[in-house]
Amino acid sequence: MPLVTTAQVPRPDSELDLPPGRAPTAVPVRCTYGGRIKVDILEGPMLAFRRRGEAVEASFLPWHRRWSHSLTLALLLGGLLALLLGPLHGLVYALGSMAHIIEDQLGYMGSNLVFPFTRRRTPGFRLFHSGDVLPNLFAVWSGASILFYNLDRFSASPVLNPWTYFGVGLALPWAAILVLLWWSRRRHGGHKRSVGDEQAAEMAAEAEQLVG
Repeated sequence: MPLVTTAQVPRPDSELDLPPGRAPTAVPVRCTYGGRIKVDILEGPMLAFRRRGEAVEASFLPWHRRWSHSLTLALLLGGLLALLLGPLHGLVYALGSMAHIIEDQLGYMGSNLVFPFTRRRTPGFRLFHSGDVLPNLFAVWSGASILFYNLDRFSASPVLNPWTYFGVGLALPWAAILVLLWWSRRRHGGHKRSVGDEQAAEMAAEAEQLVG
């Protein structure tokens, strides 16, 4: 592999023809990220090694999706905002934060859902990757549609009929995106990767998004 810049551009004449390095360990190592990781830039992946029983657990991006992705913290901060600014402000914050956390939980990395009661991430549902286009389009379109409807709803002269608006502007795009998701998975169904490889791909996508 050649050396690359932080923009993933290969450096000229940097290809190295070296044998892979291997080092034995006295204890078993459990890899929570799938077992394979690509390291090619200084701002790239980070690993944490912790003792878990009689083994060492290797966690990928240990600082990511920890306390900031906690449902309990979202509820606590929502309650504080409700006391300071009013119930509606607290409810909007709590629901928005929890929606983000639940969306992230659909992937492979997972989140620390009940911090501070636990400091470990709960594994994700393994439905999508964080970098997948269609699920992200699904979430962004839904959020934007609800936002525009609320802007109209609380305006001086609302003009949008909720049944027509959400039927045409939300239900139909949802159906189209779901069909595209089904077609994409059916098309690539014969090239399924193992859970470990899928999880490693998710971690790599996370790292690229954070670095970028």
